[in-house]
Amino acid sequence: MKELTRHIEALLLENDCVILPHFGGFITNHVPAQWVEEEGIFLPPYRTVGFNAQLKLNDGLLVQSYMLTHDATYPEATRLVEAAIERLTEFLYKDGMVEFQGIGCLFRTIDGEYRFEPTQDGVITPALYGLSSLPLPTLAQLAASKVVVADTPEDKVTD
Repeated sequence: MKELTRHIEALLLENDCVILPHFGGFITNHVPAQWVEEEGIFLPPYRTVGFNAQLKLNDGLLVQSYMLTHDATYPEATRLVEAAIERLTEFLYKDGMVEFQGIGCLFRTIDGEYRFEPTQDGVITPALYGLSSLPLPTLAQLAASKVVVADTPEDKVTD
């Protein structure tokens, strides 16, 4: 599972969708920056990921990644991807859950359906790297704490 996870995670860096042929697809969603009034904190934008079992058509993206990694032909890489997805299916059938490190957990329900829970931190996104939450006190909180705001430079006259 580790190799398949690494391919999916690497592909999600530059793509909004990674399809596992005949199985389903991981789709990213951009979440805009948010103000959480109750906590007085500004949260940066991030990307989260979901899973759609209806996406089964081989778009070649995952196979191409295997081709580059294994220096394989398209048919050889297709067989490697099919074998990895077969192992994934077996793990889900046997254990009921597979963790995709850095992406989330995929569960197989009693009904044979798949349920996906993304990681809390969201998917790694180079363009958003380093952004963190920012606490911003309200004007009422500033006034209550008696913080003195300095005059602006325009108000001061220097000779």
